Amino acid sequence: SEILYISTPKSAGPKTPSSIFAIPIHGGTPRLVLKDVRIWNLQCARLPSRLCLYSVTKGNTEETHRFDVKSGKSTDPPQIDPPINWSLSPDGSQLAVIVVRPNQGTIQLRSTSSGKTRELVVKGWNGLTNVDWSADARSLLVAWHDHKGDSALLNVTLDGRASVLLHSRDSVWAIPSPDGRLLAITESSSTQNVWQIESF
Repeated sequence: SEILYISTPKSAGPKTPSSIFAIPIHGGTPRLVLKDVRIWNLQCARLPSRLCLYSVTKGNTEETHRFDVKSGKSTDPPQIDPPINWSLSPDGSQLAVIVVRPNQGTIQLRSTSSGKTRELVVKGWNGLTNVDWSADARSLLVAWHDHKGDSALLNVTLDGRASVLLHSRDSVWAIPSPDGRLLAITESSSTQNVWQIESF
């Protein structure tokens, strides 16, 4: 019934709070849910689960908080991790976690109720960067990037088998629509120019 989004002032400094707002899906006035410093990820599970999570960066760690979307209050102590990218499964039962480090070729699947984990090894694909669940939670959409500048969007099954959905020279990332029929894909590119200077 609502869309949640993160809003950060353009002139934000390291201690400037970001805000999580909720806006009715049919339009209307946004309502403030909560504020925190350096919010960078926000996800909610589908009903009947009411689990919502957001993460903030604190120095060299990431703190992930559970919160109530109506009151904005956090309900438990945060989960503390090294720098990670994560995605909440549609039913809210698991997190898929990629630790941000060189040559990363594994995804951690972590229970949101017990905290138990298992490692999902994606053979032949060192350099995993981002992860999102497919709409049916049977696979993962994973971004890959290597030191040569090549990128790819992978579909990874929960036993670690990977297939390429898209190759790119730019950083690529995708999120599925709730019905699983569409992907929203972003590709990040940069321009580079070279000049020759004489007699300097």
